[in-house]
Amino acid sequence: MLRCLLILVALLLAGSSLHAQVDFTARPVVSNLRIPWDMVEGPGGYIWYTERIGLISRVHPDSNKVDTLLDMKDGVSNIVEIGLLGMALHPAFETQPYVYAAYAVRDNEDWVKRITRWKYNGSKLVEPEIIYELRPAQQWHQGCRILILPDSTMMFTNGDQPSPDSTFSLTSEIGKTIRINLDGSIPADNPFPGSKIWSIGHRNPQGICRTSKGEIYVSEHGDNTEDEINRIVKGGNYGWPRVVGRSDTPSEKTFTEENSALEPAWSTGTLTLAPAGIEYYEHDRYPALKGKLISTYLKGARLLVHDLNDDHTQITATRGMLLYRYGRIRDVLVTSTGRLFVCTGNVGMRNIEPFPKPTDDVLVELVPVWDAVEPRVRALRDTVVMRANPGDTLRTALQFCSDGTPANYTRFFTNPGNIFEQRFWQDGASTEDTTCYWFRVHFMPQTEYPYTSQASVYYTGADGSERSTSAHLVGLPIRGLAQSTHDTSNISKSGDAFAVTNIGLDSVTVNDVVVSPAGVIAFEPSQFPLALGAGETRPISVRLLVDRSLVMDSVFSATLVTNGIQSRTVYLRVATTSSVGTDDQPFVIAPNPVQTSLRLQFPASGSRTIQIHDARGKMAFSTSTEARELTIPVSMIADGAAIGMYTMVVIDASGTHTSSFVVTP
Repeated sequence: MLRCLLILVALLLAGSSLHAQVDFTARPVVSNLRIPWDMVEGPGGYIWYTERIGLISRVHPDSNKVDTLLDMKDGVSNIVEIGLLGMALHPAFETQPYVYAAYAVRDNEDWVKRITRWKYNGSKLVEPEIIYELRPAQQWHQGCRILILPDSTMMFTNGDQPSPDSTFSLTSEIGKTIRINLDGSIPADNPFPGSKIWSIGHRNPQGICRTSKGEIYVSEHGDNTEDEINRIVKGGNYGWPRVVGRSDTPSEKTFTEENSALEPAWSTGTLTLAPAGIEYYEHDRYPALKGKLISTYLKGARLLVHDLNDDHTQITATRGMLLYRYGRIRDVLVTSTGRLFVCTGNVGMRNIEPFPKPTDDVLVELVPVWDAVEPRVRALRDTVVMRANPGDTLRTALQFCSDGTPANYTRFFTNPGNIFEQRFWQDGASTEDTTCYWFRVHFMPQTEYPYTSQASVYYTGADGSERSTSAHLVGLPIRGLAQSTHDTSNISKSGDAFAVTNIGLDSVTVNDVVVSPAGVIAFEPSQFPLALGAGETRPISVRLLVDRSLVMDSVFSATLVTNGIQSRTVYLRVATTSSVGTDDQPFVIAPNPVQTSLRLQFPASGSRTIQIHDARGKMAFSTSTEARELTIPVSMIADGAAIGMYTMVVIDASGTHTSSFVVTP
């Protein structure tokens, strides 16, 4: 009921002076689609959309009524990445009701990509006329998003297949942006006389839009990394396949200088997000988006919002929206009234849990979650015990729940994260369809138990700031494992005892205890073998063999010899009193999480070595100091630390101390 009321309020207030939104939730428009690919706005507030299987339909977003306008399933090759793709309506549609759409067919031995024009007769698309053809095409990398410009010319994108080496050739239209008149002829002011080519050196551009300043932006798939957003200029060379993303290798820099190749306006760097649609938002309806680019991502399962400079020639900042909430997002549509719609591309895809859902694919309207609604998220359980034996990996999950208000999850971390590894793909979602959401955790024990960690989920608060809530994780074994109930047991009398407990689920037997250095402490043989059931705690008697005053404050290692997973070492200290105070904290890391630099503080000056290891245990930084404070820029960690979990190791006269910290954007 709360969700319905929220959506109703959003729709009623959409045209008035609004509070700035902090997040979006979805209002369903149409579901059970078959790979929707492109959306455009038509007369009367209708949304026209293509489905890759060969359908063009329209839906009214307020009534959800769907009309099928064209069924060409028998005439389209829907395979791999191709089928019925981009679409555009004539800019004077009321008087010239023409619809343009790109699709691929198999013609004898050739794959062919076409752009065809149909006439809308009020109920169906009729009178097809081919205005553009690319032969040969391919099942991969065909683009093809269509943009009609204010001068009534058409611009669209062609990918680099089947011939990536042709992307620089002016005799081939592969790997290009193309500009033609609406009848298929060549505009006289194209950059290469007699050619339909507008720009060269593209890989697989699948999104195109124009800003209010007249700048054209294209979103483009990289190879394994370096997805790009490019600002398209007349006659521009964008470098593919000689330049991948930014020009940052010697060969790329040489090519760029010799050929005046253009750098991308933005790149994903080492990530692969798989961009699809892109739009420019210029309305007052949602002020937080005004003047920005909105791009969609398939593998990255999100929207990105890109800030532009004043003349729209540069991207100055980027932030994420709807991370992993709807799975793969194929396209975004901004209507003339500022309404915002997205469609998904989940059907037929694997390994994108919890998608596809039974009703996928979908077309939904994004409506804001207003600042009067504060989401509250809690861990379903405060402490979660995970059990796996050394060498095994337990794939499990943590459940975080909201109070019924849609929650926009932004991040999820386990700290430390080398044993409890948070899932890096789809580590965020929303609680629109359910009040609770599962976050995956992989528990990967090495040799020592128990492990403790804190799992924190981050989400957007009503004022736009980030909130968090946490649960505690405890890692224990399955098979029997005996260990001391404390890290150090204190022997305060000539004869004393320390306790051992079985933290495993199976029974375990302690057969003996071996002490180092020998000859100071002994154990009564009659107490072995000592059987411990699951969770059982038993004392083991200790006897000093020397004068207690001679070994006060000395620490001895005692190895439990068991039939469990492994031998366990505990520590016994001959105490000066019956209790021992807590040691001072060996060092403090601030801030945590870290963005630009971290500061280490120590209780006293002294020689110490500092090491930082990444989540896989690889050394990322090392230094020595005698100071009480040390500042380490993130840029010094492995030439610029990646986002994620790191382990700090400090080695000083008192021993080796470890802690963890997180690097965040």
